Amino acid sequence: MEAIRIKSNSAKKIIFLLIILSISSLLALMFAADNPNEFNRMQLPLLVINGLSLLVLFGVVTLSVKKILMDYKKSKLGARLRARMALAFSGLSVLPVLLVFIFATDFMNKGLDIWFDADVEGGLRNALLLGRSAMDDQEQKRVFDTANIALSLNGIEDID
Repeated sequence: MEAIRIKSNSAKKIIFLLIILSISSLLALMFAADNPNEFNRMQLPLLVINGLSLLVLFGVVTLSVKKILMDYKKSKLGARLRARMALAFSGLSVLPVLLVFIFATDFMNKGLDIWFDADVEGGLRNALLLGRSAMDDQEQKRVFDTANIALSLNGIEDID
């Protein structure tokens, strides 16, 4: 079983550069997640970097599949086992990736509003009513205290 060897030095540099760019995009995404304005500013460069990384990954996988198929056609030793193992592992990885993709796409399409079902207007209405009732209670208490002070100045007992 022979590994795929990249002979071109420039291809190695490109792959290394894309790995570094992918790691830097992941770090940038982590830091930009705290600030929405920063995330909006960095969204396009992150998409470009991740798209290029995806293309390189697709190319490497395509070369690996091509090598496996060529070895299988030439009936090389272990080619059938390697093809079966590659098929089994790719089959095992498709279902979790598909589930994560479906839920992530659904989450991005619906957004946070539907997931948390926040009734903002109702909450603001309730907060306004609560504030007004607290203010009315304080006003009634101050009127009552003022009436008691006025009565005590006139020499009359408190109202209680």
